[in-house]
Amino acid sequence: MPYIICRTGIALGSVLTILGAILSHYTGMLLIKCVEMTGKRSYEDFAEVAFGSSRWRTVISLAMMISLLGFTTAYISLSKTLIPSIVEVTVSSERYEGLPSWLQNNELSRKVWATVFSFGVLLPLSMFRKLSMLRFMSFFGVVCSATLMIVLLYEFVW
Repeated sequence: MPYIICRTGIALGSVLTILGAILSHYTGMLLIKCVEMTGKRSYEDFAEVAFGSSRWRTVISLAMMISLLGFTTAYISLSKTLIPSIVEVTVSSERYEGLPSWLQNNELSRKVWATVFSFGVLLPLSMFRKLSMLRFMSFFGVVCSATLMIVLLYEFVW
């Protein structure tokens, strides 16, 4: 979201963010309608019903695995570049020089933060036995996104 606002401005960035939310809501409603009409509960089942062949289940499974692997890689890449930058900006210049090298904005720091994010955040989240346990983290993500939007509005509008 900050990238969109940085590239397009606060007005158009907000409109694009709201448009994305509307499209997400619409596709969610379409999925609910598909469940009601077909009685199927997975993307693979939808593909089989829509295309009439069981080989599409494999195609959809592969597409979903590639997509999820890409999302995970993007989150790791984002965390390893943003966290050292945030540390550099928030710590005063006198104190920044005294920080250990793994906290400064360098290649070692990016490797450390990628490892910490992978094993400290992503691995524990992937170990839940029931997917419903992620609802708390999902709610936390929504709260963080709303807080970020309020901070951006406060910073750039008021």
